[in-house]
Amino acid sequence: MAVVVIVVVLVVAGLVLSRSGDDGAFAGDPQLPTGFTTFRTSAGGQELSFAYPRDWGEVEQGSDRSATTFEAAGEASDQDTRPFIQARVLPDSDASFEATFETNKQVTRLSGGNDTEIAQEREVDLPGAEEARLVEFRYDTQTGGGGTEPARLVALFAKSGNVFVSFGVGAPQSTGVDPGQIVESLRLHE
Repeated sequence: MAVVVIVVVLVVAGLVLSRSGDDGAFAGDPQLPTGFTTFRTSAGGQELSFAYPRDWGEVEQGSDRSATTFEAAGEASDQDTRPFIQARVLPDSDASFEATFETNKQVTRLSGGNDTEIAQEREVDLPGAEEARLVEFRYDTQTGGGGTEPARLVALFAKSGNVFVSFGVGAPQSTGVDPGQIVESLRLHE
């Protein structure tokens, strides 16, 4: 059995993750908006898929000694900030969901800077996961012009055996990306 903890990190300020509040948000096939494509892969013994805007280009896959990683990024906004996807799959994670969740929640919070606040934390039903939690963070991100812009970071953590997956999508306010569309597209496959 594999532990899958999925960290979905979505940074989008000023937008409401309305659809992800539904208990059935992750059930069935995701509804893909026009211009989205699906990325599906297997890593650490767990298959997963998610949708993202086609114009973000290819998802880059890499690995280090402890994880498989996935990244993609959109075009820069007028504020010189860009939306992104980051994912990590860690096989053979024997830590409990609670321990892995708490550690990764704090690492994710600190990635937004010292002023990052947790705006929401709740359990969600992600088919294929034994446990799943969604955490929303809010912070200000630096713009290319030296200013700041509000951002929102949403992280989804889920357990399915002994594989830990950290999946993240971010988008500062000026990018206009709807994080709900990407978060709700995440699926675990058998």
